[in-house]
Amino acid sequence: MKKESNVIMVILFIFLISASFFLYDLSISHLYVYILLILLLLGIFFVLEIKRIKQLECLYPFVFLLSLIYPLFKCYFKVPYFFCHSCPRKCSFGILRPYSIPAFVTMNLNNRHWCFNYCPFGKLQDEQSKLCRKRLRVPRFFLVLPIIILIFITLFYFLIKKESINDFFFQYSYKTSTVVAVISLIIFLLAFIIPRIFCNYLCPVGLIGKITMKLEKKWLN
Repeated sequence: MKKESNVIMVILFIFLISASFFLYDLSISHLYVYILLILLLLGIFFVLEIKRIKQLECLYPFVFLLSLIYPLFKCYFKVPYFFCHSCPRKCSFGILRPYSIPAFVTMNLNNRHWCFNYCPFGKLQDEQSKLCRKRLRVPRFFLVLPIIILIFITLFYFLIKKESINDFFFQYSYKTSTVVAVISLIIFLLAFIIPRIFCNYLCPVGLIGKITMKLEKKWLN
């Protein structure tokens, strides 16, 4: 029953995020950004085992959820998360991206600690997969998707300033993309029968963490 209640609470929170002006204001407030920065720094210390505060570590998925989920509901671009450096009014994720992505990758150097312990998407998908015994097998060639996404991000990071590219990716207003909403819903539903579908098949941070963990094991062996 606890597993079901955790998933239901997250779903309710996500719907609240999509409708609440208060949470939107909170997501771009300086106080919230500073809190996330402090948690990122502490997270690196925790992973390096300089000091561990388990009670604080339990809060990471909940505190970071607002920052990571909001671009799905209000984004200046048709594809969220990728083009924050060109956003005229950045949300907390956009402000923190130059710091958060390197911090996530650093934390993942220790057995993908961010992905398996702190990431809100990862923790939610873990709870979802526990609710359903049925599993859908995914063809192995889908494992190359994160690589394609990483190449896409790298390529368009520099091309986004071109007007022709802007017209394709820009929404020119902060609103929900219908395509993004539908894809997000499909991924959410599939997560019940495909464990960590987003982490394993779509997330570039998860890909980098997976590669570094394999290299680390190979080097240690």
